[in-house]
Amino acid sequence: MVEIFSLVLLRQQSGTKGTGEAQDSAGLGDWKIEGPQRVRTATIPVVIRYLTEMRDQSDDPVVRRNAAKTIAALKRLGRGCGSASAC
Repeated sequence: MVEIFSLVLLRQQSGTKGTGEAQDSAGLGDWKIEGPQRVRTATIPVVIRYLTEMRDQSDDPVVRRNAAKTIAALKRLGRGCGSASAC
C-alpha cells in the first residue's frame, strides 16, 4: 500500500512568551509529516470500466465523446511500452 504525506516546515517566531523569557527555538526549521493524506486510487482497467458505465448512462454527446477519448487514451497506457522503450 502506498500512502502520500505532506511535509510541513515548522516555523516559530523568536521572541518572548510574555514573561520576558526568550522562546525556545527547538524545532525551528524542522520538518514534520502531516497526514497521511487519503487518496483514492484505481487501476487502469477499473477506471476504464467506470468511464464506460458513465459514458453509456449519459445522453450528452460532449460527455460521451470526452469519455470515449479518455477511454482510448487509458487503453493505450494500459498496453505498456515496447521492449525497446526505456519507460
